[in-house]
Amino acid sequence: LAKTPADRFSTASAFAEALEAAKMIRLVRHSIVVRAFTSRAAVVLAALALVAAFVGIQVARREQTVLDPNRVVVYPLIALNGPRQQSLGEEVGIMIGHALDGTDPLRWIDGWRLLSTSQRESIGNLSVHELGSLARTKRSAYFVTGRIISRRDSTDILLNLWDISGDSTAGRATASGRTDEVLQTGLRAVSDLLSALVPTEGGSMIRGWEGRDPSAIAHFLLGERSFRRVRIADALEHYRNAVGRDSLFALAAVRGAQAAAWNHRRREALDLVAVALEHEQNLTPRLVEFAHGVRARLSGDAGGAVSHFRTALDLDPEMSEAWHELGEVYRHLLPLDPKPDSLADAAFAEAYRIDPLSLPSLFHHLESVIRAGDVGRAESLFMQFLAANPDSTYVRTINVMLRCVRDGPESVDWRHLAHTTPQQVLGASASLAVGGAQIRCAEHGFEAVVTSDTAEDAWGVGRRWAAFSALHTILLITGEEARTWALIDTASSAGPKHNRSLLYLLDATTGADIEDVATSVVRAEQERQGLDYSSGTNVPRLWIIGVWEAYMGHVEQVVSISRRIEELAAESGTRRDRLLADIMRVHKEIVRGDTAGAFARLQTLVPTATTLVWDFAESLANERMLHARLLYAAGDFRGALDMATLLDSPASLICLLYLPESLELRAQAAEALGLSSLAARHRERLAAFRSKRPEGPQH
Repeated sequence: LAKTPADRFSTASAFAEALEAAKMIRLVRHSIVVRAFTSRAAVVLAALALVAAFVGIQVARREQTVLDPNRVVVYPLIALNGPRQQSLGEEVGIMIGHALDGTDPLRWIDGWRLLSTSQRESIGNLSVHELGSLARTKRSAYFVTGRIISRRDSTDILLNLWDISGDSTAGRATASGRTDEVLQTGLRAVSDLLSALVPTEGGSMIRGWEGRDPSAIAHFLLGERSFRRVRIADALEHYRNAVGRDSLFALAAVRGAQAAAWNHRRREALDLVAVALEHEQNLTPRLVEFAHGVRARLSGDAGGAVSHFRTALDLDPEMSEAWHELGEVYRHLLPLDPKPDSLADAAFAEAYRIDPLSLPSLFHHLESVIRAGDVGRAESLFMQFLAANPDSTYVRTINVMLRCVRDGPESVDWRHLAHTTPQQVLGASASLAVGGAQIRCAEHGFEAVVTSDTAEDAWGVGRRWAAFSALHTILLITGEEARTWALIDTASSAGPKHNRSLLYLLDATTGADIEDVATSVVRAEQERQGLDYSSGTNVPRLWIIGVWEAYMGHVEQVVSISRRIEELAAESGTRRDRLLADIMRVHKEIVRGDTAGAFARLQTLVPTATTLVWDFAESLANERMLHARLLYAAGDFRGALDMATLLDSPASLICLLYLPESLELRAQAAEALGLSSLAARHRERLAAFRSKRPEGPQH
């Protein structure tokens, strides 16, 4: 409960030691009363010794914090006698921090993020000791404070470099300049401090800032201020203007790419990151890796994105932006790392721990906490989320998720919400459904979108189809086959009947007892496309039929479908068609008995779409399940277990269709590995699907 974080216990073991010492002191006090024959002096000496040990524990705990001489906290400067006092001090602090960050091996820690709201408004009231304690929490050996003194036509900037370990001033610098050149004056001042930090570097730290268009710098700093406050649209506009005024401004471009990606402007984000990488010599190594990672993620290259972000984090483990982007990869793409949902949440939680202002990270972390059913923790985090005044869209999504998990599905007016805010209901339902975690809540939400989203535009049609396909999956895996088939037959708002009926084929491949229905669907398709499917033109449609034909072991039909998809892929040249052609080759090799060839090809299948949540084919759910079965059959139980965990991916809801089979395979693989408790957990999850049904009349 100490006021400053540095004065608190850093580990549970240190706290436990202190508790033991305190307990011993209480025992000594008790002994004074009950053991009158004990020497009073001896007891007092023992108590004093224990108190000294208690104090020593705290001192040792603080000394155990290893300070990094390359980490420098820069606090906002205190601006006196001038307009925009608080904002000017913040902007000059940002400029100084970025300039330090560009000097190898220095690493800037943004002091603004360490301050509370009240401390930011009155930073001049904080003592050097308090500022040093905050900097110590980030293992920084130094921190910078300063003042800006404005006169009619000139400005003085005074900087102090503080050595935390020595509790002393390590350097001072003063620079003067015209009032309209305050940013350049700040750069001159911090250049004079450089020799105390990196004696051999001279004034090279301002490379990349000298000669830069002042208006571009001003827009960049305004973008940074907006980004800090999660005003992403405003930040993007300022970064865009900075790059427009100075096309060599790589730092503004990479920050703009990040803002555009967060604002769902993928094309613009790719354009900005291309600008940044054209001039990557002006970026620090970690920002170069970060920029490459952003480009890979926005291009659907999950493996490349993970590699670049992890390299950036090797260079700087507290780069919150890289943690967030890593979480986005696991949240929206399909890398081959096991347990993608857990990896995504861990990355978002770490990003938020490092930077409590990272609302996008907190939003995704909140989703995971709610899915896990930790209502108390979720309510606490939601209050923090609301305090930052986030976009109302995100508030509505979290609110409906939390209310349903806390109070039950019946507590939510799903139909009204689906009619007025269908996109938020769809998003909340998709999040609740991940891994089957809160499947009853998800079911209610999807059903409401199917029946109550009345929009007739393309967005409305798309939402209803997405909700319909997810609802059908939930009903099937929770044992409500009759409702599943009724939904497919009657949900006219979710697209043409012949499109919906193809779901029978996927359902049958997961073990549903509808082989006769699936066969009739295939016959109808053959009437439209030919017995050999030679007139088929829709590649995803052919893929679904091909999966069914492979499941039935129909070699001739699978070969024909594979050939037709190859032809269509060659004609279109699209990435998606090429991938589906490769997928169908796997099924062709399986039905021909070439399991070794199929196994080798499965290892090369990589989806590169950037939006997979509603995608049946490119999500590779069917193929990941097939891959897991082959690994298990080959005796690679660990590989089978890891592969099957990919069906918990938050990136694609079609994974739900294969989740029961996946959990059973995981249980069998865990048993084969001697992991009985893990096998039991998987079987508990599997059994829980059938227990999700409410008692009494169903909605």
